[in-house]
Amino acid sequence: MHDDELRACLLAYADEGGQPRRPAPRPAELRRRGYRALAAATTAVVLLVALAGGGAAVLTGRVSGLWDTGVAGQPHPATLPSRPSGGPTSTPGTATPGPGTAPPSSAPAPSGRLTPASAVTPTGMGTVEFGMTVQQAERAGGVRLVGLGDTSGDCSYVVPTGWKVRVGDMVVDPVAFMVSSGRIARVDVQSGSTPTSAGVRIGSTEPEVRQAYPGRVSVGQNLYGTRLLTVVPADHERAGYRIVFASDGKTVMYFHAGRLPEVDYPEGCS
Repeated sequence: MHDDELRACLLAYADEGGQPRRPAPRPAELRRRGYRALAAATTAVVLLVALAGGGAAVLTGRVSGLWDTGVAGQPHPATLPSRPSGGPTSTPGTATPGPGTAPPSSAPAPSGRLTPASAVTPTGMGTVEFGMTVQQAERAGGVRLVGLGDTSGDCSYVVPTGWKVRVGDMVVDPVAFMVSSGRIARVDVQSGSTPTSAGVRIGSTEPEVRQAYPGRVSVGQNLYGTRLLTVVPADHERAGYRIVFASDGKTVMYFHAGRLPEVDYPEGCS
């Protein structure tokens, strides 16, 4: 090969830096290169869209989870664990009595409750017996007894709460208990329909009194001239007790029962 031809070949395959020069691409090669670039760009766009969609789903799931757990926005009410069964329960704000706590003195009596319809006997009324303290009487009768008038002396009266009745223009206590030396000593029935255990009550006739207590009624009067029908118990163990009916000569006006000597007091504690 001649020098001129060799120089021309070298110029065709080398550039100014001495590196082999690539031949100029043909039009068909340019078209193929363009198609490949377009395909790569399209693939990249598709991948970006897919990645963006997946990120949005993850973000949505995170936000939804935050709302469900109450971290984002207004928190949901907390769910308390269920109360175990079989154990004691108490109402909020209410103290639960501990072991050995005594019931209040006004707790209902286990064997019956004292009412205005409870029967009077020579030794008591209903579940309340003469000789009990006021607290014992409250426990036995399931009632609350409050002082009536002056309670500072050795003798006074207590009345059950909630028993007041209207008699004409007055409101009175139908039943009152005398307390002497700290003990229930007598019961005074002043109005209402409280009976004795034999069925005698205010309004009963003198013959009915004698029929209810045959052979045990003595007649007398008090300092004011009021006629009194006194019943002495047949049982010798109750010889220290009486039932005394005040009569207008025909019917019972009021009566009281109790132990001696209080049952013979002409007017209350005097």
